[in-house]
Amino acid sequence: MVKPCWRGRGLLPRGSSAAGSSEGPFRSCQGGQGLVEYGLILVLVAIVVIVVLATMGQEVKIAFSDMVNALTGSG
Repeated sequence: MVKPCWRGRGLLPRGSSAAGSSEGPFRSCQGGQGLVEYGLILVLVAIVVIVVLATMGQEVKIAFSDMVNALTGSG
């Protein structure tokens, strides 16, 4: 697994050289790809939670109030 590969900063994968490379400056950099994918999934989940709470917020509030009332014995 090749971790550092920022060729412009002098960090090259083993056995590679920046001169004459036609594959671009980030030839084998895919370590950040997984992180970006996890970030996108996290954003998608957050959007879904926001939409669900915005549409069902009142029902959720009532349900939690009923549970609290049942546990405390009030109401």
